Amino acid sequence: MYDALGDLISRRVGSHRELARRDTSGRLTRSTIGAILRHERSLSYDVLDQVLITCGISGMEREAWMDASKRYGEPRRDEMDELRRAIAYSRLQPRRFASHSGGAR
Repeated sequence: MYDALGDLISRRVGSHRELARRDTSGRLTRSTIGAILRHERSLSYDVLDQVLITCGISGMEREAWMDASKRYGEPRRDEMDELRRAIAYSRLQPRRFASHSGGAR
């Protein structure tokens, strides 16, 4: 899904920079698209929809992309949510430091 999205962006607009420039909603920044394509951020329906609009995808092709997102993107979003929860939880845990006994250093 993510590779296909990167290919679509390249074919339709050329680059992340051009996609962000053409986006009238302000949702599509180069950093957002880059993070999604590097699998560092999950792809929301709203962002996918805006990418498709900006790339000029409509009708049945747009519906096919949204259906694919539901099938393949939902597990990825769940995985990313779980990872974010684990990171947040680990930050709440008190840090433990090794204690040094009075030995020579």
